[in-house]
Amino acid sequence: MGKSLNQTVFVNNRAGASGIIGAQDVKRSQPDGAKDVKQLVAMAKLQPNQIDYASGGVGITVHLGMELLQVRTGIRLNHIPHNGSPAGLNVVIGGQTTLMMYSGAAALPHVKSGRLWLLATTGAQRAVALPDLPTLAEQGVPGYEVTGWNGVVVPKRTPRAIIDRLNDSLRDASKDPTVVTS
Repeated sequence: MGKSLNQTVFVNNRAGASGIIGAQDVKRSQPDGAKDVKQLVAMAKLQPNQIDYASGGVGITVHLGMELLQVRTGIRLNHIPHNGSPAGLNVVIGGQTTLMMYSGAAALPHVKSGRLWLLATTGAQRAVALPDLPTLAEQGVPGYEVTGWNGVVVPKRTPRAIIDRLNDSLRDASKDPTVVTS
């Protein structure tokens, strides 16, 4: 966008606003646990309410996505809400909490470093950036689909010409191959 607008573009992600949380992946610390969703479900059925999962707060997409997973599989997990998704991710990386649903792009550096293990994507189809990672539906949770969305806002009285220019720039940026695969 910066190139097409010929100016600096600043992204201000606000923790807890949940506008940037694309609930794409269920993640788990790799060392001691499930290697796939079927193993997670089996473990959770043997230990109702004993497996903790983190979220960035009550009622946000990832929290509701985990609640849907419980409804669809008949498991009971213990919800540990945090003040924003980055805080929740930190406790999973640190080993204080076992599981979290989080945006794949934001967590990939931790996956590449070996600190997180991906179990599944939550979309109806596999993620472009993670073609080898199966969906929850492919792993025995039929019909499961949770996706997030991002929003861009401008002040109420922003002139239509500026809104149109921003919209065009956003559309062009969203088609850029580096954006599509990240």
